[in-house]
Amino acid sequence: MAIRLPAAFLGSVALLVLSATATYADTSGLYSRLAPAPAADWVEAAAGPTTLEGPFDSHSYDAYLHSVSPTTPSVEKQLNSLAFRAGYGRMWVQGPSRDVLVERVFQFGDNLGASAWYANLKTQNQFTKYMVRVLPPLEGHPDSFGVVLKTPNYNSYRVEFVIDNLVFTVHMDSAQNDLTSLAVTQALAELNPPAASQSPANHHSAVRLVPSGGFAVAALLFTLVAGALLLAAVARRRRRSIPPV
Repeated sequence: MAIRLPAAFLGSVALLVLSATATYADTSGLYSRLAPAPAADWVEAAAGPTTLEGPFDSHSYDAYLHSVSPTTPSVEKQLNSLAFRAGYGRMWVQGPSRDVLVERVFQFGDNLGASAWYANLKTQNQFTKYMVRVLPPLEGHPDSFGVVLKTPNYNSYRVEFVIDNLVFTVHMDSAQNDLTSLAVTQALAELNPPAASQSPANHHSAVRLVPSGGFAVAALLFTLVAGALLLAAVARRRRRSIPPV
């Protein structure tokens, strides 16, 4: 017997498919500087107002911050004054735990602008009321810092560092797991990437699934719907808490 689905549902699924399989152009090559997810059960997000996924400029980054936290001061002019050139972001959710991984890289015209932005992030993270403890710098790289932040709903594990004209941020959120070690591991993978990852990359797809037949389509729809529900819950949680700098 054929299963008939409401047109509204099919339309919603179609939008999810288009969004989740979108290919993000990356003419800057910044995508290749971010580390992959730590395991296969981390589902990558699709771009949206409260999800920074793919390339971004100063305007779109500012819009993202205000979508997540409307009271966040504007940073567009600040980034432009520091000769910000381009950025790239990725976000994953680990299905069973709903833990979140966010990675971003900011490219500036020179080390002066990158160092100023890094100092700004360091100040915001180390002097927030949510700060629990400071993590030691990454081994062999003094221009790095880490913090653990605590809110009523979850803990945030953050590692940030600067290399030349690039600023890297790794944020991991969890309501139940200590992700200190994993956040540091992800940051080290970006600080000391394998040689193969340095090759230019000009695009990536948020969901790398190749449907084959009805079962694969059903699996794809299930993944997209489940992922959308997870990401919506995460977005609501993040909006109620610490700014996503």
